[in-house]
Amino acid sequence: MSCPESPLLCQDQRAGEAHLIHWFTTYDRGKLIVVRDAETAAAVLREKVKEHPLLTVLDALRIRFVAPNEVMAEEASALALADAIREFQYHLGSRCDSAERLGLHSLIPPFCKPCRERPRKSKEEHLGCGKCFCGFVFENVEKVYAEKGAAFRSKFPQYEKPAGTRTASKAEPLRARARSYYVAADRSGPHSDGVALIRALAPKKPRHLRWQMPEYSSDVFFRFELLGKLALDWLPAFQAEAKADVAKADEEERQQRRASSEQEERESTIAALKSLL
Repeated sequence: MSCPESPLLCQDQRAGEAHLIHWFTTYDRGKLIVVRDAETAAAVLREKVKEHPLLTVLDALRIRFVAPNEVMAEEASALALADAIREFQYHLGSRCDSAERLGLHSLIPPFCKPCRERPRKSKEEHLGCGKCFCGFVFENVEKVYAEKGAAFRSKFPQYEKPAGTRTASKAEPLRARARSYYVAADRSGPHSDGVALIRALAPKKPRHLRWQMPEYSSDVFFRFELLGKLALDWLPAFQAEAKADVAKADEEERQQRRASSEQEERESTIAALKSLL
């Protein structure tokens, strides 16, 4: 069991304003270009277009890096505590279940009670119950965790998570009334989107489920506030030229391969037939 790392950390420590281009290819998925000035952003994008003429620009933005504010910090602390208590209950329930199976009933703490809805004969019928943990429920679990959670966790170091590379952001805190707040998050893996830009602070979103709250996700690269759009009027013509260059190069390569194949066939045919003369 682990004590969750703060969900407000991030991997990118930049602050201030920047230019961001979010691009996508079928094979590379979502990628980011994040630089300080528009000229550099355009130059880097030109190089990417030369490498990937079929890439799609999803977003071209002016942004300001932001850090979590006090409200988010309070909410994150509550989420981290709730996660820790939930994980504590999972592992405690598992140990109580083992003690029951091994006949060690006297070791089951008095605050651990069998779930009332658990069948007496077959525990398998009770799988998926949303009211207990491995067939047990716990009284005053918040108090128990505060008093004994650390001691319980110390017995199982294999559950502790290694220190990650994420640290606290150095940017200015998010303004209380910000309307255009996003996170750049890692969505890598099979059938994934790569790096994704996710609109956060959606109204009326359930606040008790972290996986529905990208601003508290553990895979956040950085958080930012949208300042405006970047003009990429030059991109269509440049991309069309890059596609034409690639098509020309591909055609030249095909012709070379065809000529080489014909020459090889010619030489092989001549050699074979001459051997019979």
